[in-house]
Amino acid sequence: MSHTRSMRMSRKRRLRAVALGALAGLLASGGAAAGAQAQAPTGGVAADWLTASTTSATGKLLGSDVTLSESRVTTAEAGAVLDGRSTYFASSAFSPALPKSDMMQVFGPAAGSSTVYSYALSFRQPVTDPILHIGSLAAKLELPGTTATKRSGTIQVSATTTGTTVSSLPLSSNPSSVPPDADGTIRLSGTFGNGANGHRPITLKTSTPPWGNWASDGILIQVAAPVTCTDWLAAGASTADGTLPGRTVKITRAPSPFQLYPLSFGTQVNGSWPGFGAAFYSPVLPASDVIHMVGPRDPGVRYHYTIDIREALNGLPRVTRAILNIGSLASAIEFATPTSVTPLSREGAAFDVTPSSVRAILSSGQSDVGGSVMLSPASTIKFDILNPDRSFVQEDGIYLQVCAVA
Repeated sequence: MSHTRSMRMSRKRRLRAVALGALAGLLASGGAAAGAQAQAPTGGVAADWLTASTTSATGKLLGSDVTLSESRVTTAEAGAVLDGRSTYFASSAFSPALPKSDMMQVFGPAAGSSTVYSYALSFRQPVTDPILHIGSLAAKLELPGTTATKRSGTIQVSATTTGTTVSSLPLSSNPSSVPPDADGTIRLSGTFGNGANGHRPITLKTSTPPWGNWASDGILIQVAAPVTCTDWLAAGASTADGTLPGRTVKITRAPSPFQLYPLSFGTQVNGSWPGFGAAFYSPVLPASDVIHMVGPRDPGVRYHYTIDIREALNGLPRVTRAILNIGSLASAIEFATPTSVTPLSREGAAFDVTPSSVRAILSSGQSDVGGSVMLSPASTIKFDILNPDRSFVQEDGIYLQVCAVA
């Protein structure tokens, strides 16, 4: 049992153990009222790197191809991490921190060298304002033609006439010894692609800065797409309302004679719920709002849900590439076509994802599972929660957060 699941189990399939008086109070009050609201939580979905050679690395970002190529990349045997186990980007130097992640490594030239190593970071599907984690930087990293801002860490970020320079010390410094390595995160401005899709790749150049006295510098890299998650404002018996930047979000649960608990039961709208802070969510959200859905107790019964996303100003449908963080799942979720479901991260194979569904395939001793999926662009998302022929003693409590690619 994970450290987060012990917390989740307080409501997991034990819903009917709650005192009826407390439930009556929830129903009478109309559900969870809006409290003091924080900003909508933000995070990032990191690249899933799949291969690494001495000249290139390939992976997936938001389900689409990402490539890091050219001068000198690292193989898995020499320092790249392809199995999601690196904790290097978990510290507060990085924003958002990644409890566990893949990791690439590129190199800067050795002291005294006039060589400039150049790299191209390209995306088959364009990415807007990507986030770049940079670790163990001692050399100078240049981003020609690109504006970037520092988000966190000890790196130094300077605007130049040709783009942006990232270094371990201010460019005016000239230490006599090897400067300390620096860690940090930058956010690039603009939309980037692979050239063929109308947007240029990100160019990275490493060269010897004004100080020397060290060998070739290994620089750790991870790229992420920025994501914003819903700031939920209130939940009642069968609806919940929230906002994303420029958008409104509403969840509606269709009436069913089998449903006992209101949608407000277990929902939290004060931004402090920690359940999506585990490494198997994308994005990882150490503190967030959460909607507490329920699935049917009995086989053959379906509960119908709809997520509706609209423009905040005019109320018109707003097509959005939604990401769902789903926690404490023991049931099955089936999406209406033409929605296509892509897995982003998950708590093992028991969080089973098909192009149209997410199912908990639990072995003996397992009680629930969590993970994150991305849906094809849509303004309305319809899905059913159903019991896959299990013996539940009460309705299945499931945690949900709705996020969107920024």
